[in-house]
Amino acid sequence: MVQAPPKPKQQTRSSGTAVTAAPIVVRLPSGFLTDEMLMEISNLNDAWRFERNTEGALEISVPTGSIGGSRSMHVAGQLYAWWSTHEEGMVFDSSTGFRLPGDSVRSPDSAWASSHSIQDMQPDDEGYWMICPDFVVEVVSAGQESQKQQEKMLELMAAGARLGWLIDPFTDEGIAWIYREGTDEPDRLERPDSLSGEGVAEGLIVDLAKVWR
Repeated sequence: MVQAPPKPKQQTRSSGTAVTAAPIVVRLPSGFLTDEMLMEISNLNDAWRFERNTEGALEISVPTGSIGGSRSMHVAGQLYAWWSTHEEGMVFDSSTGFRLPGDSVRSPDSAWASSHSIQDMQPDDEGYWMICPDFVVEVVSAGQESQKQQEKMLELMAAGARLGWLIDPFTDEGIAWIYREGTDEPDRLERPDSLSGEGVAEGLIVDLAKVWR
């Protein structure tokens, strides 16, 4: 079982504004928030991120700031470039929801699923696929609480992800947490120059220079 790393100290930007904001949680009757309803809410309010937690509640996250969005795209773009040379499985962006065991719907910042993981999925199914990607990435932005992102990563790993990166530019050191299938705790790396897809996304090397900048 993967355990959460210690909760980091709250960091501040140069303006003095705290860089933490938990998602808004809207509690609803059991079974009320269907996949179709969640997708319709998301389509009508595409500037926000909506997820369903294991209790069936609606979680609403603030839009990512400009720098945060650029950091996330820097990582996602390199993941896509790697995939384009392999074309094995599928890559997904931050707006993609996956229905996990426990009936939650989660959206990693970027993800890759192997051909084996998606072999039973229908290519014309526009709903939330009942899979967990093999590889998931979360990049903490100024509107997110690092501890909540750690909990989300734990949920994804428990659901079947084989490798996960949680990249936090807001700690003093700049931290990348590496979650691996079958390990008790994630590795903690201080401002690594790059990260690799190891034996999961083989050949993937992501340069993090612009993430830390």
